[in-house]
Amino acid sequence: MDSLHTIKRLEKKKKLIDLKLRVKAIKYKMEESKLLDKEEKEYLNFSIDYILFIMDKYKESEGMDI
Repeated sequence: MDSLHTIKRLEKKKKLIDLKLRVKAIKYKMEESKLLDKEEKEYLNFSIDYILFIMDKYKESEGMDI
């Protein structure tokens, strides 16, 4: 049972890493966008940073080291 728990934990960690990379890629593309003005970029940047913060807090609560 313990090994099953470890496998599930590793799968969660892998998914979290993948999601974090995707969010960072979105942030990068958003900063490069010519369709958004400076204020919109700042607002979206703040929102994305908050999402990354929540992901880090989740990681800490689950005891994952990323």
